[in-house]
Amino acid sequence: MSNYHLLEHQQNALTKVFDNYKSGNSLSLIIMPAGSGKTLLSTHILKKFYKDYSLKSMAYISSRKTLQIQFGYDISKFTPSLKEVVKSFTYKGVIEEIRNSTINKSQFQVLIFDDVDERNITNEVQLKEIFEYFNGQKICFARSELPKSETFSNILNQNIVFKYTYKEAIKDGNFSAFQKIISNNLIQDFKDEVEDINIGAVWSLDFKKNILNRIKLLEEENIESEKSRKLIKANNIDTSEIEEMGYKKKQLKEFTKLLNDNEYFDNQAKEKNGEEHVWQTFFENNQWIFGFGLNFIFNTSLKGERLEQTVAGYSVKGHGKRTDALLKTMGLFKHYALVK
Repeated sequence: MSNYHLLEHQQNALTKVFDNYKSGNSLSLIIMPAGSGKTLLSTHILKKFYKDYSLKSMAYISSRKTLQIQFGYDISKFTPSLKEVVKSFTYKGVIEEIRNSTINKSQFQVLIFDDVDERNITNEVQLKEIFEYFNGQKICFARSELPKSETFSNILNQNIVFKYTYKEAIKDGNFSAFQKIISNNLIQDFKDEVEDINIGAVWSLDFKKNILNRIKLLEEENIESEKSRKLIKANNIDTSEIEEMGYKKKQLKEFTKLLNDNEYFDNQAKEKNGEEHVWQTFFENNQWIFGFGLNFIFNTSLKGERLEQTVAGYSVKGHGKRTDALLKTMGLFKHYALVK
C-alpha cells in the first residue's frame, strides 16, 4: 500500500505533520473524512519516520479489531520493512495493557491514533488516559473536529495541523479517485488470490466461478461510480439526482423480484397480510412508476391522498367500488384514471 502514490491532499497532510514534528511539537491532529485515505497516509507517515528519522518503535491504535487486523495485513504485504517495528492495537487492548502494566510508557517513539472522534468506541476519559501514559510523538486522525464540550478534545482541536472536509473531497474529485484506486487494487488482489486456489475437495469449480462473478459485479459497480463522478464534475447532474436514480433502480429490482421470485413474494404476502397489500404498499411508495416508460406522461395521486380510493358509480344508492389507484395525469390537460 505504501507504494501507491499519495493524492494531493494526503501529500499536504504528510508535509504538515513533519513540519509540526520538526518544530518540536509532539501532537498533531489531522481531520479527514471517511474514505479519503487515512490508512494509506498513516502508512506513509510511519514509513517516513522509519526511513528519514531512523525511528524503529511505532504503534497504530484503531477503534475496531477489524481495522487493527487490516492494518497489520497491509503493513505485512505492502511495507514489509515496517513489520518488525510497527505494532497495531485497539483502544480497548491498549487500556488493558496500561492497567495491567504490560506495556512501557516509552515503548513507542511514534503512535498513530485513528478515529479519535469515535465516541461509541472510546470515551474522552480513556483517550486522555492513553495520551497521558505514552511519551512518544502522537499523530491523531478524526473525521471532524472533536466536541468542544470536552476539555481534552479542545486540547486536540488546538493541535490541528491539516483539515480536509468531505465537501472539499467531493468538489475536487479526490474522494472518488481514491475510492476508485482502492477498489481497483482490492479487486486485483482478490483476483490474484482466487486464481491461486487449487481446485479439489475443498475449493470446487462452482465456488471459484461464484467468487469470480462477484468480482465482476464489483468491477461493474466501480465503472458506474466513475461515470457518476464524471457527470458531477461536468455539472451535468448533481448528487440528489444520482440518489434518486439509485432509489428508482433499487425499486425496479424489487418490482422484478416480486414478479418473478415466487418464494420471495409469498414471504412478503405473509408479512403484509395478503398479496393485495404487497402490491398496494409497493405502488403507494413508488407512484412515479405509473406512466413512466409508457408515454412519459406522469401520473400522481389525487390531492396527495392514498392511491387506493373508494369511488361511487352513477347511482347514489350503490356502495361504490374500491379501486387499487385513482390517478390524475400531470400534463397540461389533466385526466383521471382508475388502476386495477
